[in-house]
Amino acid sequence: MSRENVEIVRGAFAVLSIPGDPEAMIAATAPHFEMHLIGVTGEPVRYAGESGIREFFADVAQSWESFRFEGTDFRDLGDRVLVLGDVNGRGRVSGVEVEDRWGWIVELSEGRGRQPARLPRRGPGPRGRRRPGLRRLTTQVGASRYGRIVNRGGGLVSSTTPDAELKGRHRAMWASGDYPSMVETFLLPLGPRLAEASGAGPGKRVLDVAAGTGNASLPVAQLGAEVTASDLTPELLEAGRGRAEAQGLELDWVEADAENLPFEDESFDVVMSSIGAMFAPHHQAVADELVRVCRPGGTIALLSWTPEGMIGALFRTMGPFAPPPPPGAQPPPLWGSEDHVKELFGDRVEWRTLERDILEITAFKDPQDYGTHFKERYGPTIAAQANARKNGQGDEFDEAMRRFCDEWNRGTDEQARFEKEYLVAVGTRV
Repeated sequence: MSRENVEIVRGAFAVLSIPGDPEAMIAATAPHFEMHLIGVTGEPVRYAGESGIREFFADVAQSWESFRFEGTDFRDLGDRVLVLGDVNGRGRVSGVEVEDRWGWIVELSEGRGRQPARLPRRGPGPRGRRRPGLRRLTTQVGASRYGRIVNRGGGLVSSTTPDAELKGRHRAMWASGDYPSMVETFLLPLGPRLAEASGAGPGKRVLDVAAGTGNASLPVAQLGAEVTASDLTPELLEAGRGRAEAQGLELDWVEADAENLPFEDESFDVVMSSIGAMFAPHHQAVADELVRVCRPGGTIALLSWTPEGMIGALFRTMGPFAPPPPPGAQPPPLWGSEDHVKELFGDRVEWRTLERDILEITAFKDPQDYGTHFKERYGPTIAAQANARKNGQGDEFDEAMRRFCDEWNRGTDEQARFEKEYLVAVGTRV
């Protein structure tokens, strides 16, 4: 392998090519190779030099010819190039200036090799242009094993809860129960409500963050927009795909973390989330990402449960029984506070709509059926109930839920009616 096959960008990237000669590649790359990862135990792992290269690929249980990254298969790449980057690095790759905010850039040399069949389509670049041969991916290598790739130059990023472990718990929580059936039972009206408020329509590039089963994504797609639905939980995305197919709609479905979106800066005309992104633990990180991927002059549209409303009360009811939140986490219903939203986005968004409304629920005859529905199907309630039982508080939890259902029932004992308050926030990205 010739020296021209290895490009070093600002000393922060090790660029590996795959010419079919692994030993030659190792020899050429070893002097420049260094990776720092955080394992799920929180212990930093460092790979450097020739031994580091071999250990790195051995640890992710892959070979040079079959390198898998977050479910994307790079088999038979020929001599395309893989760029391993650091967080917040900046440099030039094949003459294109790139900012690698989240760790990894993959450059696919044009006209060579075979396009990986499972490589997901990413959002367009600035002004709608797609950078040829360039894809950005997120930071996890073997999502069950590693957390965030960290800045080599600036030392390890401090994190009291490793990302992979935390995100794994959240993914499992939302996959538990049967959230898709909850959507069908009483949440369907929220999707069209946000779709209309967002102003999305034909020709608009729309990203739905924490889209779940596509409750807002599908109505926007029906309006003729080009929609990408992203969510942390693949089971919810799969249910959304089924709904889209049944309606004859075509959307992109991308597994993604709301705190670390795998899309280019200023990629979308509309960035939206309906009772989704509010459940990511670190609110400021989410707000920063929503702004980053929205083009200037574009729209950010959010629909969130309010802290004073029924869901805010539900989380206060479950709080004493739930597992302790991760460090730095904030209560989800804060997203329904006008002041909190303004604080998160600052002067980066000019809000033109901050409006509260009510979702009326009449799907349950007996008010206690509402509590049963949540204990059987709603991930956060299932987690709180399991933790309560583990701590010998199962009966107390059940009683707290019974009181909650009675308190919030606005109907009768024979026909329950609940009112859930939410905030619609729509603004222009400055």
